[in-house]
Amino acid sequence: MERERKLAAERSSKCWGTVSVRVDILDFPNEEEEEENVESLVELFEKDFRGLKPLYHIPAKIEKPHLESALKCSKLSLERLKAGADLDGYPELNFPVGFRLKCYRGLHRAEAARRILPPGARRWPIDLYHSGKTPARKERAPLTSHQTSIQPLKKT
Repeated sequence: MERERKLAAERSSKCWGTVSVRVDILDFPNEEEEEENVESLVELFEKDFRGLKPLYHIPAKIEKPHLESALKCSKLSLERLKAGADLDGYPELNFPVGFRLKCYRGLHRAEAARRILPPGARRWPIDLYHSGKTPARKERAPLTSHQTSIQPLKKT
């Protein structure tokens, strides 16, 4: 319980908030797609859509000027981002045309979302971190292409 409180406090100091963004703007420079993982997530999400669960959020870095530009485009405030989800879900953050959001991990979740969500609703929860700051639990060596943050389901 104490550890969870410390992690929550640390996340609060490093994270701008959680938002819903279009999956087509997400960039995963350190990941390679593994079809088996994507297929497993597609099956999982089709049975029980889990996009809103924090475990399935995708962490991303953003510089303050880019965040401010997106907030302006979206007519949102930083306070609204920090408030979290409401009855309508997470606030929808829109970025200028051509913008790419650098993500720590989550390529397989994003690809599964592309496959199961209808074209106009391809959005996913993203935890936005201050540029240069990373979440404590992620301060380790990057995952290799053979390691993933979500293990594929065993097929029966």
